[in-house]
Amino acid sequence: MTATIHALSNLLSDGAAAFADQDMTIGLKSNIARDALKRASDFKTVADCIFEAMANAYEAYDMGQTPKVWLEIKRNGKDTTVIIRDKGVGMCSAKGLVRFFSLHLKTERRENGLNMRGYNGTGKIAAFKYAGRMQVETVKDGLRNTVVLTSDILEQAARDEVQPRAQFLVKDQPTTDESGTTITITKIKKGFGFGAETMRDIRTKLAFEQMMWMKNAEIYFNDELVAPETIKSTEQWSIQSECGNFAGTIYYNEDRPYLHELPAVYMSAGRVFLAREQFGMEGKRFRQNVHVDVGTTEEWAAEHFYDRREAFVSESRDLKLKLNNNPEAQAYADFVTVEVEKVMAELDRREDERRRQTMSEFQAKLERDLSKLFSNLVLLQGGTTSQVDRTEREDVISEQIVKLHKQEQKKGEGKQKTTLINFEFTDLPEDQQFQIDYVSKRIKLNRQFPTLKALSLFTDSAAYQIASVETASAAFCDLLAHNTVNEAFADKTPSIAEVLEMHSEVSAKVRNLAATITPELYVRCAKAAELNA
Repeated sequence: MTATIHALSNLLSDGAAAFADQDMTIGLKSNIARDALKRASDFKTVADCIFEAMANAYEAYDMGQTPKVWLEIKRNGKDTTVIIRDKGVGMCSAKGLVRFFSLHLKTERRENGLNMRGYNGTGKIAAFKYAGRMQVETVKDGLRNTVVLTSDILEQAARDEVQPRAQFLVKDQPTTDESGTTITITKIKKGFGFGAETMRDIRTKLAFEQMMWMKNAEIYFNDELVAPETIKSTEQWSIQSECGNFAGTIYYNEDRPYLHELPAVYMSAGRVFLAREQFGMEGKRFRQNVHVDVGTTEEWAAEHFYDRREAFVSESRDLKLKLNNNPEAQAYADFVTVEVEKVMAELDRREDERRRQTMSEFQAKLERDLSKLFSNLVLLQGGTTSQVDRTEREDVISEQIVKLHKQEQKKGEGKQKTTLINFEFTDLPEDQQFQIDYVSKRIKLNRQFPTLKALSLFTDSAAYQIASVETASAAFCDLLAHNTVNEAFADKTPSIAEVLEMHSEVSAKVRNLAATITPELYVRCAKAAELNA
């Protein structure tokens, strides 16, 4: 009996369990209609939903063609109609439309390595976030097909737990019209208006996405050509690999950090968007001010990437690059990392030089003291100070700090990230007390904030030092509480109440922790005041 069970177990683990008897298997089922409605509800805005349809239309063109996509939003009283049209390859009834109305299924273009962005297969139903009816009219190889899917069909199928079925209005009708697809979305739901703000959001989204990955396209919104958003920068660097396969541009904006998804490395292969990465930017001081756009030659893409996309990109929306056992992808990543790190190092060098020239020695020393002081709090958190007798605390803490600093410095020689905190004085908008980079643990204290600005003529005084300590302590508590909460909920999605409760508890603990060491600087301030009296 044991031998029989063991043999059956091996058969199952090898993926070869093929039983003729249906009673010996259990089919896995899914309520696809409910899944579709849930996926649609996950999209955040109308602009996001419309962009999904625009992206699909953009990808409907063959390599070598210039993608042209038209978006028309017509309003007639209370009724609104959204139309997305392309002149791409079109879809046939037997295969193309079947795949179009399937979730999580590989498209033919994906199998051929031609998709140019994420491919979870859910963007096509995004319209049901804000509308109740979607009509797809498509022409391919001289045949026209028109199919309709409504939210009523999806909701009824969800209730009945059956597969929803889109309805053909026209099937395989001969036509002389050119190939292409038109999607018409109607029956806009209550609460989803298309006022001036929504229209601006749509235009902004289309301009931004053209800049990021929907390149070399012509996008029309109500018959007006939408120009791609330009990447604003104060400085640019062109990069080129020695082998000639990779090239790109690194953009740096000294005036203000980039927003949204821009602070990243955008990688393409030929004309196909490949991945969004942080190669060479992780933990760097100026990573929010840097955007990287890099690509490959068409020849490299044809040889190594086309028809092999699955080997390069992970099965996730963020499109991370696969590096394991892929020397071509690793070479691409190595090139980007080296070039970006060079720029990051140069930006750090410049900033340090600028700050040395513009900052008083007192402020520079204060920065160092604050950085060391609050780094000690990080290193000693976890109850170390409370376990030390009050009369021995200062000597024991000093000894532990020296030991821990040596350990951290040794770690820093490798690839591990240091836990040390860095403070720096800088100029920010007056209403901003400080600015925190939670990843690299860098805290900028605003010299223009009223508390410090009022003492700007007395930067070498004890009063300025006390004000700086108070500001630094508030920023430190914010930093540690934020990172602790993030780590606690890293593997799950908490409720707002859970986050607020933990943040409150952690903040109280951090404030108490700060109170064990910050008095050291207050004592120094008092002594300095006595000497100057």
